[in-house]
Amino acid sequence: MTADFIRRWIKHALAYFSATGVVQLMGAITTFIYVRLLAKDDYATLAIAMTVLAFIGVASDLGLGAALRYFRRQTLDDQLRFARLVRAVDDMRRQLFFVAAIIGLAIFGSTLASAGVSFPQIALCVCLVGVASWFQVKLSLKLWLMRLEGHQQSSYWAELLGATFRFAVAVVLISAAVQNLMIVLLAFAASTALSVALARHLEPQQDLHEAETDSSARKSLMNYALPTIPSVLLFATQDMLIFWLAALKGGTGSIAEVFALGRIGALLAIIGGFATVVVMPRMANVADPRRAFLGGAGFAVLLALLLGLIVATSVFLPEPFLWLIGGQYANLQGALPFALAVASVGLVNGALHQTNRNMGWIRLEPAIAFFQLLAIFTLVFIGDLTSALGMLYVQLALSAVNLILFVTNSAIGLARPEFVTVRPPSQNAEVETL
Repeated sequence: MTADFIRRWIKHALAYFSATGVVQLMGAITTFIYVRLLAKDDYATLAIAMTVLAFIGVASDLGLGAALRYFRRQTLDDQLRFARLVRAVDDMRRQLFFVAAIIGLAIFGSTLASAGVSFPQIALCVCLVGVASWFQVKLSLKLWLMRLEGHQQSSYWAELLGATFRFAVAVVLISAAVQNLMIVLLAFAASTALSVALARHLEPQQDLHEAETDSSARKSLMNYALPTIPSVLLFATQDMLIFWLAALKGGTGSIAEVFALGRIGALLAIIGGFATVVVMPRMANVADPRRAFLGGAGFAVLLALLLGLIVATSVFLPEPFLWLIGGQYANLQGALPFALAVASVGLVNGALHQTNRNMGWIRLEPAIAFFQLLAIFTLVFIGDLTSALGMLYVQLALSAVNLILFVTNSAIGLARPEFVTVRPPSQNAEVETL
């Protein structure tokens, strides 16, 4: 490990934490303002809205983003080919969005109806979440492209604009003591639209517009994405399913408590996000497979050690953490370590899973999805979803199952890569050259 290598990664870390740290800090403060400002029922509705946004975002992608990172390593010397892949991803994500939005928004509306929310309020919530999800899907692709090209600074500015707008709205609301969920949802949609506009201005992506989609690009992407679809869909629906069942069982208070504790866990994403924003895009530009894997997996191990210390601290000093979410959640000392553990294991899972996908180790994902589905059905239907602690037990157990599956996939990839590595479609010689 050379001094130049260390200096380079220290520079990346300082740039990330100085820029993204500000974004995450403003996001955290904004979140804690809403936790303190909104009544529990309104905050539960916001929690369900955020899970629906997450579902639409993931279901609109279905592994296409991971495919781009994988093919980036395969097309380092062929920018035109990569531009065609990007154009194909953009077209396919747009088509997937409409299907995902119909499903997600229908579930959202029915969940609100079962909780007794009035029809006009349901209609407005559904519209706002739909608009926000559209801009969110557009923004995620633009940020990926910026980071794959090494333009992290531009991506930071785009995120910063949206975070600043959301923060300003939250400060105005709490200063005026206005408890209005619709303004919160509108602010999220507007802030994401602003980020999209700035990202488009900073990185117009001329190659994307000039490149034409061809059938080989779509075949390459689908060949990679198809094995990942079951696990992606399970990941997208897992939290939404838990919250939906909790709402049906009358546990809206528990939903608010779990989501409030999750906002504390979201602070850990400041650390874990370094993988998505810096490590994985950098590893996607490393041609040596061994170095690419060690970079991603090594970060996952370091992340686990650091987050483990934070979880241990919360066991002995819960008060500073709980102060962040206000007095109405002060009775959750016992649940706090479990919430942070859920967030921590999820971040480690994310880093390891992204590493596996960067390596193209995805052929076993249908089998992984089967075991994930089995765990979800078992734990969701035998677990207690009417209490915050019961919901956290279910989430932590599911995260532990995922960790075991991802580690197993990595071990097989190291020992016998031919068993797990994606294969190019043999009928297309052009695709095989990727």
